[in-house]
Amino acid sequence: MAKLKAKTKSSAKKRFRLTGSGKLINQSAGASHIRRKKSANTLKFKMCAKTTNDAILKMTKKLLPNGVKGRRINKTVRGM
Repeated sequence: MAKLKAKTKSSAKKRFRLTGSGKLINQSAGASHIRRKKSANTLKFKMCAKTTNDAILKMTKKLLPNGVKGRRINKTVRGM
């Protein structure tokens, strides 16, 4: 019987990018919907890209077993 391949989740590869050093970058949620209520500082904070924190890095590595666009995730996860 054929061996199963680890497949990348399509939703995860659309939401994350990799830096040159192998860190994951994502954007905050809530920046494009109902903008009138939000202050300019809040929108500015939400629009910029941020590095993914260690809490969800372990889950993200499972969603992206092959990395993003052929590049591996280099940042190590504590406890793995």
